[in-house]
Formats: sequence, C-alpha cells, structure tokens
Amino acid sequence: MPKINTEKLAQHREWRRQQLIDALWHRLGEVKKRNICLEINASPSRLDLSDNLVKMAVERRVKLVIDTDSHEKNNLEFMKYGVDVARRGWAK
Repeated sequence: MPKINTEKLAQHREWRRQQLIDALWHRLGEVKKRNICLEINASPSRLDLSDNLVKMAVERRVKLVIDTDSHEKNNLEFMKYGVDVARRGWAK
C-alpha cells in the first residue's frame, strides 16, 4: 500500500474567514513543494475546507484527498459531503 502524506488544516469556527484564507495561502507553497495532499474532511462536524479554499488549492495544483474521519462503518456515507465540496471547488 502506498504511503500518502496529508496536511490537515483545522478550520476553527472562531477564526475569521480571511485568517483561514491567509493561513492556507501561506501553507500551500510548502504543501505543494513537499508533495503532500491537502485533506478534505467530509465529516459533517468538520468539513474543514470550503469550496473556495479547495479552488485555491486546485489552481495551485496541490493534491487533495477526501476522507470521512470514520470510526464506524455507517459514517462512510459522509463521503458524499466531501465530494460535493471538491466538485464545487473544481477538483477532478
């Protein structure tokens, strides 16, 4: 099984939107340089990346990975939320 490095960008609800964009913008170069995948967490309680932030990553050719942060089999159905975010951000 191949090893995949991912970078989580925890979106804290108290952060202002511009602070999150600035933080991601700053980290995208390093993430790309180190060939790390940026995580789209599809769990409804998380959904860390907005479609706008995904689009920024796509434009900079940063790799993305979608996961559900599942601890139970029935939570795998959350994948559709992550796919929706990725599609709205023009990820393929």
